Amino acid sequence: MATISIGNSQFNLVEGTQYNDLGTLWGTQNKDFIVGHGGADRLQGLGGDDILFGDDVFLGNSMTLLTAGSDYLEGGLGNDILWGGPGSDSLFGDDTQSKTGGNDILIGSDAVLSTNLPQTDYLAGGSGSDTFVLGGSTWGVSYQYYGSSDYALILDWDYKSDKIGVTGSLDRYSLRTGNWHGQSNLLDTGIFYNNELIAIISDSTNVNIGRDFLVNVV
Repeated sequence: MATISIGNSQFNLVEGTQYNDLGTLWGTQNKDFIVGHGGADRLQGLGGDDILFGDDVFLGNSMTLLTAGSDYLEGGLGNDILWGGPGSDSLFGDDTQSKTGGNDILIGSDAVLSTNLPQTDYLAGGSGSDTFVLGGSTWGVSYQYYGSSDYALILDWDYKSDKIGVTGSLDRYSLRTGNWHGQSNLLDTGIFYNNELIAIISDSTNVNIGRDFLVNVV
């Protein structure tokens, strides 16, 4: 299996194709770097501290063009980084059968190159202290182009341990409560940047910008 060096760590490299990959791109019980490339892909990291990209990324000195696909990313055990890229993606920090989780970073939007395509990403960190990223220092604020059709949906917010990763001045962010998602009687929290909806925290109003928001996590 090919490997790739990132920082001081060595990762197993698993790559898909520019099309819808049949089956699942599986990682190993060690550190994996899994790239779906184009199309709608399913990625599962299994054990180890993994990095999963649903679409294309920069590898070494070569650049591959970001192409949108509706991807499914599952980090599995370990402290994982999940990056959906363009398209409407589903990101799960832990595998769906595991009761033990890691401290995961979930990035639903495309970040290397902005395609300005509307997308609705589903983010679930599982157990552990997770960070849901809505913007970064290298690409700016995510989900700010298409109003209510372009946002991240955070499914399992835990105010005791989870954080929201943003960029820019916190004064530009605001919170609103309402029945934003689903049929539950529990209220949701909408996260707005300059009055533009960028995320919905499902079934929770226990959100505080000063307590929960971290600037430039990535």
